[in-house]
Amino acid sequence: MNLKSIWSVLEESSEILGDNYAYPAADKAAEELSLPPNFYNWVTAIWAFDANPFSIAQFMRYFPYGLAQVNDERLASAVQQGYLALDGQGNYRATESGRTTALRLIQAGNAVMAALTPMPKESLRTLGNLLAQISGAAFHSPEPPRMF
Repeated sequence: MNLKSIWSVLEESSEILGDNYAYPAADKAAEELSLPPNFYNWVTAIWAFDANPFSIAQFMRYFPYGLAQVNDERLASAVQQGYLALDGQGNYRATESGRTTALRLIQAGNAVMAALTPMPKESLRTLGNLLAQISGAAFHSPEPPRMF
């Protein structure tokens, strides 16, 4: 199994839990909080960097989707809303309000997934097979290149 197929299996196994359970719960919590569109941009940044400062270039290494300018505009919008702050050197960092909000969305998804006992047999079987493929492939693949 090559690195590309490992990532495909990781993505597929993540989608089983995320798309079916965690994301809908997080979306519902976001709706209850009246979060604006594109909240996942800054929420995922907080999940990845916590309260540590990060640049748009660092953000794009983790989430290489879209244009840097568009992502920067979305993060700047989160600054205006009080979820992120700028440090004066072009770096963003989570505010306490941003961290609290991002944590609430994570907890909403985790609570739904924790209640999946038992998970439907077919979903559990599929997830188990995907995790077995990942484990087997990890033992036979070289370390991925460092991102930083």
